[in-house]
Amino acid sequence: MCVSRKSREKQRAFFSISDPLAVVESYLGSIERGPSSLIMDMFVDEPKAAVIKRVAALMYGNYVTVSDAVDCYNSCNGMLRSYVDRSPKTWYHLWDRDKNKIQKERYYSMLLKSLLWINGKALDQCEVKKPALAMSSFGPKGTPRPLLIGAIDYIHRGGDDIE
Repeated sequence: MCVSRKSREKQRAFFSISDPLAVVESYLGSIERGPSSLIMDMFVDEPKAAVIKRVAALMYGNYVTVSDAVDCYNSCNGMLRSYVDRSPKTWYHLWDRDKNKIQKERYYSMLLKSLLWINGKALDQCEVKKPALAMSSFGPKGTPRPLLIGAIDYIHRGGDDIE
């Protein structure tokens, strides 16, 4: 069961702009239920080209708008902000461009809990990546947990200082 981009965009209106992670979670569900490797990409890992591409694919495949994806990623990671502002937009543009190209990039579907392919808009958007890559851990347990949970809470509070 795939969900359309329009139905996901309608959900966004209910969340505060001051919490970009909550906005993205309105598309994805709780980020803490995602694969640990993707959580590490969003919060801990240096935003190199491969990391940004994986985060952009996760966001794009799960119908997060590019502006919401960039805002969230900058709030969660914050390093190299000008590069992070440009790079996801480039990937979104490339993935949007060819409507008939298959298997442009793989991403983790938070709804289906599976790796899928980003395909052109004229093609099946629910093509499961085969062979399936096993995700070894989910949520903060596969990460530096206290640091990550603190970072997630910090973003949800709008970046306010701890009192």
